[in-house]
Amino acid sequence: MFKSQKTICEKKDRKKGFTILETLVAVAILALAITGPLELAFKGISYTKLSQNQIIASYLAQEGMELIRNIRDSNKINHDPNWLNNLSNCISPNLCYVDAQASSLSPVVCMGNCPIIKYSDSNGYNYSSVNPTIFTRNISIDNLVNNIEARVRVSVVWEERIGQRRVELEETIYNIP
Repeated sequence: MFKSQKTICEKKDRKKGFTILETLVAVAILALAITGPLELAFKGISYTKLSQNQIIASYLAQEGMELIRNIRDSNKINHDPNWLNNLSNCISPNLCYVDAQASSLSPVVCMGNCPIIKYSDSNGYNYSSVNPTIFTRNISIDNLVNNIEARVRVSVVWEERIGQRRVELEETIYNIP
């Protein structure tokens, strides 16, 4: 009778704690349960930054298009016979940029690459602030048809961890009678 009671007690003592294998399995399950949501959160933050940059690039491209239209409209208001006056620096194959903060809206030819757009809290995006951004804006005008229409292309380029990104706008502007 004593022998059987001893065997029962030994079996109870063995089941009191976890084995190393059980502990490792529990840690592995816990690690998988934590890394999945962390990976989703990290990707969400990355996509949020990418979306933010795409929105900024879209606004910068739209601003570039509006600056070209503004120069064209100013030529008409000033009764300039050449409706593309001051835009010759942008005629393809040249690339140019226009600084919205400059005292006069005059396109500047890009020698090689156009400069990086800069930013300041007080003046927004421009080419004269101190803080460089990741964005570069290129403007080109081509496909002149009988001095009546021209195609304007504005491209904003920037680098992300996944590679170079680009937002492009293309619009045809006309010589308004």
